[in-house]
Parts: sequence; C-alpha cells; structure tokens
Amino acid sequence: MKYKDLIHFEPVTEVIQLRSADQKEKAEKLVETYVISDRMADVILHRILPALKLEENDKSRGLFVVGNYGTGKSHLMSVITSIAEHADLLERVKNEPVKKALSDIAGRFLVIRQETGASEMHLRDVVFSDLEKQLSKLGVDYHFPSMDEAASNKQLLIDMMKVFNQVYPGKGLLIALDELLDFMQSHNDKQMIMDLNFLREIGEASEILPVRFITGIQEALFDNPKFQFVADSIKRVKSRFDQALIVREDIAFVVSHRLLVKTEEQKKFVRKHLEKFTPLYSEMAERLDTFVEMFPVHPAYLEVFEQVRVGERRDLLKALSSEMGKMQDKDIPTDQPGLITYDSYWRLMSEDASLRTLPDMREVLNKAQVLSEKVRHAPETKDFIEPALRIIDGLALHRMTVSDIYSPIGITVSELRDRLCLNLPLPEQDADFLLATIETILKAISTAVNGQFITHNKSNDQYYLDLKKDIDYDALIEEKAKSLAPSTVDRYYFDVLSHALELNNTSSYVPGFKIWESEIPWAGHGITRKGYVFLGASNERSTAHPERDYYIHFHGIYGNGHQDLKHQKDEVYFNLSLEEKKFIEPLKFYAGASEMSAISSGSNKDQYDAKIRQVRTQLLQWLRENFIRCFKVLHQDNEVSITEAVAKFHIALKEQAFRDQVFRLSGAILSDIFTEKFPDYPVFQGVDLTGLSLWGASESALKAISGGLNNRLSQYVLEGLELGHIENGIMVWTIENSKYANYFQKLIANLEQGKVINRKDLVVGEPGAERDSRFNLEPELLILVLAALMRQGYLTFLVQGVRLAEASAINNTKLDLDQLIRFTSISKPKPLPELAVKELFTQFGIDPEIINDAHALTLGVSQLQLNIQIELNNVVRMLESLRDGPKFWQEMILKPAEQQRARTDLEDFKQFLSGLQSLTTGASLQNLVLDVSEIRESVKARQTMKEIQKIFEILQDLRPAWDYLVQAQPILPHTDPWQNELKEAKQFVIATIADHEKRNVNGVSGQLRGRLENIQSSFAVHYLALHKEYRLDRDQDVEKGRLTSDPRWARMRALSKLSILPTKQLNDLQDCLGAVESCPNLQSAEMKNHPHCPHCGFNPAAISMSAGKASKRLETIRQDFEDLCKNWTEVLFSNLQSEEATHNLKLVDSGEREIVEEFLRTRKLPEPLTERFLSGIENTLHGLEVISIDGGEYLLELTRAGMPCTPDELEKRIREFLQKNLEGKDRKKVRIQINW
Repeated sequence: MKYKDLIHFEPVTEVIQLRSADQKEKAEKLVETYVISDRMADVILHRILPALKLEENDKSRGLFVVGNYGTGKSHLMSVITSIAEHADLLERVKNEPVKKALSDIAGRFLVIRQETGASEMHLRDVVFSDLEKQLSKLGVDYHFPSMDEAASNKQLLIDMMKVFNQVYPGKGLLIALDELLDFMQSHNDKQMIMDLNFLREIGEASEILPVRFITGIQEALFDNPKFQFVADSIKRVKSRFDQALIVREDIAFVVSHRLLVKTEEQKKFVRKHLEKFTPLYSEMAERLDTFVEMFPVHPAYLEVFEQVRVGERRDLLKALSSEMGKMQDKDIPTDQPGLITYDSYWRLMSEDASLRTLPDMREVLNKAQVLSEKVRHAPETKDFIEPALRIIDGLALHRMTVSDIYSPIGITVSELRDRLCLNLPLPEQDADFLLATIETILKAISTAVNGQFITHNKSNDQYYLDLKKDIDYDALIEEKAKSLAPSTVDRYYFDVLSHALELNNTSSYVPGFKIWESEIPWAGHGITRKGYVFLGASNERSTAHPERDYYIHFHGIYGNGHQDLKHQKDEVYFNLSLEEKKFIEPLKFYAGASEMSAISSGSNKDQYDAKIRQVRTQLLQWLRENFIRCFKVLHQDNEVSITEAVAKFHIALKEQAFRDQVFRLSGAILSDIFTEKFPDYPVFQGVDLTGLSLWGASESALKAISGGLNNRLSQYVLEGLELGHIENGIMVWTIENSKYANYFQKLIANLEQGKVINRKDLVVGEPGAERDSRFNLEPELLILVLAALMRQGYLTFLVQGVRLAEASAINNTKLDLDQLIRFTSISKPKPLPELAVKELFTQFGIDPEIINDAHALTLGVSQLQLNIQIELNNVVRMLESLRDGPKFWQEMILKPAEQQRARTDLEDFKQFLSGLQSLTTGASLQNLVLDVSEIRESVKARQTMKEIQKIFEILQDLRPAWDYLVQAQPILPHTDPWQNELKEAKQFVIATIADHEKRNVNGVSGQLRGRLENIQSSFAVHYLALHKEYRLDRDQDVEKGRLTSDPRWARMRALSKLSILPTKQLNDLQDCLGAVESCPNLQSAEMKNHPHCPHCGFNPAAISMSAGKASKRLETIRQDFEDLCKNWTEVLFSNLQSEEATHNLKLVDSGEREIVEEFLRTRKLPEPLTERFLSGIENTLHGLEVISIDGGEYLLELTRAGMPCTPDELEKRIREFLQKNLEGKDRKKVRIQINW
C-alpha cells in the first residue's frame, strides 16, 4: 500500500501574510482552511475574545499572538481580523463553540492590517503613519502629529476615535500588526524602551476606547530573559496586554487534521502497521494514538523543529508538505515504521544555499558533510551506511537547537533510537538489542573518522557533534611510530604478548622484569607442571626463586644477541620473524598510539586509547591465527618451525587461543624432560589437574579418607596414588597395593617404638616449591598418602602439638589441609588392645582372629560398624516404643519401676553402641578404652531387649482379635453381660503378659489369642440375636410394606388439613412406622470381619432396648392406625351434629352440603376424599377452635400442688386449669385436644 492510499494530503506551500486578508476572497479561504484544536478553541474563547470584545469589560486590552515561524500565528490573526471585519465569514468557521462565541465580534470592526519591515523608525511612527494612510482611504480624515509635537499618544488615539465614530458610528477599530519582535530586536535599548511605552499606551487606550490592538511575535515577551534590560518597561506593558500562545499541540493538530487527514479505516491500518514496532521504541506504545494521528510524521519532528534557531527558514508546514510530496507514490515499508523523522529536515536545510550565510549553520554543515563523506567510504560502517548517515543528520540538526553550537549537549542513544525510529535487520527484534547495535554504529562512526567531530559525554551518556574536534589522530600516530627505537617496539611486542598469554591481569613474579609464573600440561599425567614465562632472552631475566620445572622464553623481534646464549634442557624459546610485515606494521602503529596516549590527556587520550584497543584486538587475532605458520621454536639448540613441531608431537592446536597453543606445544616438547625428572610421579586418569584444582581435589580426597563423602575428583586423585578405587559405587581401599603408601609404611615399620620421622626428613625444596624427597609429590599429595596409612593404623601424626592416630580425628579437630601439610612428624601408633578387640568382635559375630591380618582387619572393621549400626537402630526403635508402651487396651503392661528399669538399660546400651561408632578403621581400634569385662557387662542389655521384644511380639499376635474387640465394645450397651466377659479377658491378658514366667511359657501367645477369639465369637452370636429382635425379617418387612401402602394413610393426611383434627397424632404415628427398620440380609459369616451389620449399621447401644421387638412394635402401630382412623371419623361425625354445625351446614355451598350430609347419613368417609368434602367440613365447623394441650404440662398442673389429693381437690384443679386455658373463649366453640 502506498502513502497516498492512507492519507488525504493537502499540501501547504504558501506563506500566509496578514495583509492578504485585506482581500475578502482570500480572507474567506483563510477562515475556511483554519483548523482549530481543542486547546486553541480554549485560547480563542478565554484569551482572544475577551480582549477584543467591544462591550465594557475589565478584560479589554492589547493582545500578543505568540508563536514561532511557521506555526500559524499569521493565519490565526487573519482569521480573527477577517471575522471581526466580515460577519458573513463566521459561517466558514468549523468549530461550533468558537463560531458561536465569535458572533460577539463578527462584523463589528473596521480592520487595519499592518506589517513591519527593516526600518529605523520608532514603532509609534510606523503604526500611526500607516494607520493615517489607511483611515484616509476609508474616509476618516485625521492627522497624527510627530512624536516631538505630541505629549500623549493615548490622547491622540482618543481624538482620532472621535473622528472615526462620526464616520463609522457603533464600529470598533481593530489594528493588527505582524512580526513585531523582529522589528523591535533591531532597535537599540532606548528605541526599544520607547516602543514598549507606545505599546503600553495602546493597551491603555484599548481599555477606554473601542480600539483594539493585536500583534504577532515570535517569542513570549513577558518573563523572557532576553529582555531583562528593559524589564521595568515590560512590566508596564504586561498589565495592559494579554498573550495567546500557539504551542506544539496546536501545530500537531493542524498537521494531523489538515495536512495528514485519515479516515477511521485508514487509522486502523496505520495502527496495525505501527503495533509491529512498538516493542522496539520506548514511547511508541504509550503514545500510539498520537503516532497514528501524525502518521507518517514522527511527533518528535515537531518538538525538535520548534527548537531550531534559523529564523524564517523554519516553516514547518512547508517542510512537511515538501517531505510528503516526495513520499506520496512510495510504498509503505513492512520492515520499517516508515516515519518522517527530524533528520530529514536537516537534509532540507542542507539544500538551502542561503543558510550558508549564517555562521553557525555553515560551521555545522561543513563538519556534518565531512562526517557523512568519511562514513560513506569507511569499512567500519559499510554494513550500515544509511542509519549511520541518518544519525549524523540527526546530530547535526540537534546542534542547531542549542544556544551554543559548541556546548557539550547532545542526544542519548535511546533518544536517537526512539526519535529517529532507527530500525536494522537484526537477528532478534528487541529494544535493548537495537539500542546496543545503534551504540555500536556510533562507535563505528567515531572510529571511521578517527574520533573527529563526535564526542561521547560520559557524564550524561549523550553524543554530540564536537565542531572543534578536528585532529587527525592516525597521522600523528604514524609519525610517532616512525621515530620509535627497535627496543621500544620490542617492549610493545611484549605488551601484546602479555595480553595474548593472558598475563596482563597478573603482576610479574619479579618486579621490574617481564617474568610470570605459569603452568603447562604434562601430557599423559593429568596434571600441570609449574614454571616461568619470560618475555625476552634468558640473559635479561632475573634469577627467579624458587626454581621451577621449565622456562618459556619469547625473544624480542629485534633481539639483543640472544643467538649467542647457551640453552638449558628445561627451556623453550619462541621467535617471530622480522619478515612478518602484516604483524610488524600494526605493531608499530600500536606502539605509536601507546606512546601518544602516554603524553595526552582528556578526549585526545580517549581517542588514542580507542586506537590502542582496536589495533591490539587485530594483533591478538593475528597471533592466534598465525602462531603455527609464523613462529619458530627452539629447544636444546634445535630450532624448528611450529608446523614441524606439531607434526612431530602429533598435537592439534588449530582454533585454540594463543596461550593454549603455546602452553600445549611447550608441554609436549618438555614431556620427556618431566618424565626424566619425575620418573615415579603418579598418573591421574580422567582429569586435568592444575596447581589450583590440585588443592581442591586433595581436600576432597582427604575428606574421603577421613570418612566423608567421595566425589569424582577425589576418586581420580586416590586412584592416581593407588590408594583406592570405586566398585559398585563404594570406595575400596587398596593402600597395601600403593607403591607410595608401601614406601612410607616401610619407613614407619623400621622405626623404633617411641621414635619419630620429622617433616624435614620427608619434604625438600624451597617454600612454595616443596616436594617429597622420594617421589617428588607435592605436599598435598604426600599428606594424602600419609593420611591413608594413618587410616589403616600404620602411623600417627603430630600436627600443631596434637597427636592424630586415626583419619576421623582430622574432622574432629577441624584441621584443614593447609595445617596438615605443615605437620611436625610421623611415628608408629600405640599397640592394639588385642583381648578387648577380640571380645568386641566376638560379641558382634565377627571372627576375632582377623586382627592378625591387616587386610582382613579392614573388612572386619567395616562389618563391625554394619552390625553395630543394625543393633543401634533396633535399640533406638525400642526406646521409642517404650515411651508410651507396651500397652494393651490403653493400659500399660509393665509396672512403672519395671518400665523405667528397662529404659535405663537400653539407654546405657545405646550409649555403648554409639561410642563404638568411632571405630571405623583398624587404626581407630587402638583407641578402644573398654576392657573385656566392661564389654560383657554392656551387652547384657540385650536380654532386656529380648524381654521387651517378646511382649511386643505377643501383642502383635493378638492384634487382629484385639482390633475387632476394640470396635465391638462400644456397640453393645455397657450393661450387657458380654461386657463383663470382655473385661475379664482383658485383665487376664494383661496379667499374663506382665508376668515374666507366664509370658515365656511355650504357646502363651496362642492361648491368649484363643481367649480373645472366644470373646469375639460370643459377641457375634449375641449381636446376631439382637439384630434379629430389633430388625424386621423378610416376612415382617412384607407386612410393613402392606401397612405403609394402606390407602387410608393418604385419606388421613388429607383430613389432617382440617383444623379440628390433631395433625401431630398422625405425624407421630408415621414417624414410629418409619423408625421400625428392616434388615433381612445379615449372615453370621459377615460378623467374622465386621463387628456390626454392614447393611444397616445396627448399633444396640444407640437404641432404647425397652422399645421392644420390631415385630411387636409393627403390630402396635398397625392397631394404633386402625384406632386413629375410627377416632377421627367419629370426631368429625360428633362435631358435625352440634347445633352450630347444623346451622352452618345450611349456609355452605349446595355441592359441599350434599357430600357432608351423605357422610352424616352413612358415617363413612367418601372415596375418594375430595377437596369439596374437606372444604364443606371446614366451612361447617367454622368458628370451632381446637386448643391443643401438652399431656405432660396437663399432668404437671394437676399434680403441682401435691399428690395424693381428694377427688374434690382434683376436680377443683381440673376446673382451674380449664378456666385458665378457656379464658375469653366461647366454650361452645372450643374443642380440647390433649397430646400425649
């Protein structure tokens, strides 16, 4: 879709002049095309109109219309003056509230339109001279005297208006003057003060005369710091003039409603188009409505345009019209927002040759052109030339918005992104990613122009055109590089190498010398060797202490006679040829930039530092990519190319970092030297240990030796030292197979008891480079071997005055690896307490003779700990059980004293077993402090365990019958004879189990179980009998069904609606019938698993046993129902025969009367029982009142005074009771119902 399909574009190319409104045809068009925003409507209604009204009001005064060039102030003044002059133009106004309000001034003025020009005249003379000429043409003959002849300009206006009113009675005079501020600013201070005084006089005249003055100015006059020098004069003008401001909101409204008109459908399309880009720009989503209205103009275009300082050339509507004219036939892009942003206005300004006459504009334009030209051809910006050029244009225009084009004020990266709507083909459409890319472009621009003209103000993160920043840094660097001595170039070569070898972040090992500690891999051993890297020849290095395993040298490119040096077998030399110009030339540039940076400061230093970083990156990449091709390596006077060395040692260096290439190749070259120097050094498989990781791995291995967890790293170390390996996830110690352990074990074995081997006899070397004297093991590896021997009981340590005899003591004393490697001495352990250990092994089921075999002893200790843990777990569980048991039926079996004694025995036994848990190794058995008798005494608690366990086993055997009876007990009433049987059985069980002799009789558990099962059977028989008695069987259930389905129930329920019959009697009978339950399904087999009926849940304890058998209750209900049917029929019959009922019967409806009379004749209820019959009965007995009396209350009342009593006394009580209940009632109409 093209832009012209979305926008009704009405170009504005004409510059409106106020005087053009003198012609009515043009005035008509100006009124018709003026677009009024809501805010402008408010300005017209509350600012302009009150100032111009002719009616007397306190708001009549002069008026300033304030707005920049191109904002429409001339258009606004033309519209106001045209309507004031021609009333018929009011109909052309499109805003209804404004149209209605302007009717107050429409056609009521004669208008004089004036424009100022370049003149030395005073404002007073300009206004009066033109006014005199135009009034003369209108037939008003009045002459304004010169300034020298007039004492008061206000009096002159009063005199003029007298003449005016004679020619145009009832009319007002409206003077409109455009472009006032430009005129006044060309005057000196004295002239400006006189101009302001004249304005004050015109304002005062407006308050008393039908003359009004309106003028357009470019800036607000009041409170403007530019006019501080005439502040007093301005204050006097301020009280006589009002200001009508045209702001950005009004301009935006004009642009969107005249220049860029859209239908609702077009707006929907635009909204959908822009919504794709809202995640990229921080304000677009929040201001989307504004973006849609203004499309394709970015709202920020107006904001920045308003700030540009280039005089009349800033005509907004013309600029936008020009931009829109170019875009009409273009397609709206799908991958860009497609907005006109303010950088495009810079391009319009650049094409205007007249602007070059302005010094600021010329300065900015020249620098911007230099930037643009360099960016178009620079390799750094070749991938994003278009956005780079737009950024430059945006920065250039921003320079023209600040008061001083050299001030360090700019735009942030996020503002550039959002206000220029920069969008790039990125792998992911993310605002932060786009922001970072734009920042990269800015840096690329700066790099492309060698840092010229663009500065980043880090204090506020703004970028701006720095017009004074025009240094050619590259030329200065190249000039400096030519003058550098070879030794200086070598110095910077070493600097680059220190970065490539990743040495730049660490201090040199010897101050003042380029020597660093390093480590290289020892191929096939899984560990590194320590040595030194020196940048320079060996005769330039200091004597480094301690001595290490190797020395790697990089000679300078220009050298210092290193070819005459004698080379050692542990030294490797790397040389770069002078022929490598692709490296040498950038290196010299790097050296030159570094030297220039050292003597520069501020932004210049920043530029040199940027060059340094840029070139260093290139040099480091070259070294990494060309090490194999361009370097040679020298070892033992044999120099070969790196290619030859790689082929010889079969190693792959490609794609590796320069540091790794150097170190891997050096390791391969020196591997045989290391093997010669350390022939018995261990091999660590599956791991690459360094000096740093060796320490951590040794700490992990030490924890494993001390009984802690074993991880993969510790496993590799222990396997390398042949101390153990993993089988099925468990560490298997093989210390006796380790050549390292065997060597030190023999030293200890040959040592006399009480003698020691001091640390100095085992460890040699300077601090920081110590090794054991036999295998060259590092101290951390040596300590692992010795700790493993201590674990097996072969030796003891003396560390910081503490004697360690077992590995677990390392954890207990909280000694770390650093403290252990500084041990004082090692010695033989104290002798093993043989008899006690044998007794201990015997008590826990282990062959005691294994103590004579070191390997078997290790296995035996492991089994001992397993057996101890099993028994300890049993004791802990038993102690927990003893907290509230053993119980039978919530009754403790053991007496309190016996219970406490058992707990005490088991607590002591638990403590004994816990103490044995520290005996985890053969060495730890030396610490056994118990003798044979103490061990035997401690294990006697096993008998207590056995006794208590016996009780719990019996209880567990009784559990099924016990659980059944627990559920059965509350089902039968507590008075039931079965409850006594259960009580006796419970007491018997408790007494039997509590007695030591009885509970240990063979078969006691079965006997007790049989007793409980008998009680269970007794319960089932008894329950079945009760169930049969209180539940209806199958035949009885049929009988109940017949009674329930008797049709007379329905007839009685119908009769219960009659007020004379006792409804409660029927309801109670129905409830009784419902309470008689049927359950013919219970079988005796079902009682084996459930102590109650699974069908009906019969619970004898929950019912009244006095209610009788279910069959008897059913028969009673049947008989009561028969009686109720007869009784209710009789009650109806007898009451219908009363005198009043007989009278009432004659008055009821004939149909109802007939059916009632039929009942009286037959004494039988009609079938079916109809509503007519019931209505007839109710109407016949109308007036009868049934008083219901509770039977219990009646008896209480008769017996309250005491019983027994005489017949007369009883009769008196009955009368008093009736009198109380019948008070105020007609006895003939009362019927009494006693509810029992």
